Amino acid sequence: MINAGKIIRDHVLDQAGVTTLVSTRVYAERSVPVAGYKPGDGACLCFQIRGGKVDLGSKVLLPSVQFTCWAPATASQRAEVRCNVLYRALFDALESGGGSGVLHSYLETLGQTLWHPESGWPFVLCAFRILLNNQE
Repeated sequence: MINAGKIIRDHVLDQAGVTTLVSTRVYAERSVPVAGYKPGDGACLCFQIRGGKVDLGSKVLLPSVQFTCWAPATASQRAEVRCNVLYRALFDALESGGGSGVLHSYLETLGQTLWHPESGWPFVLCAFRILLNNQE
């Protein structure tokens, strides 16, 4: 079986619309940013596989992937607005097609702005179904 988290991370890092906002701050198998992260470090994207299935004789993995989009405020925009900017960039990147082991993806759950209970930081929570080539 392939390393789905690595393939998804590599695919997201290939998307200029996302990396313009997060650089390399894309964290696999996490729902919250890494220890020590502060919004002032810049926007980041976290994701976790939350289930799924195998199809076509184990040739395709179909994980459901939950993403959290984190971003700091700027002088002209509140943090929750910036989180939604990242969410829309992620949507555009994942809905635009495949590549890097990703065959196709589509939005499963629309983005929802929430606030982390411990830090109080806003984030956008969404989920995509991502079809991955399970052949190495």
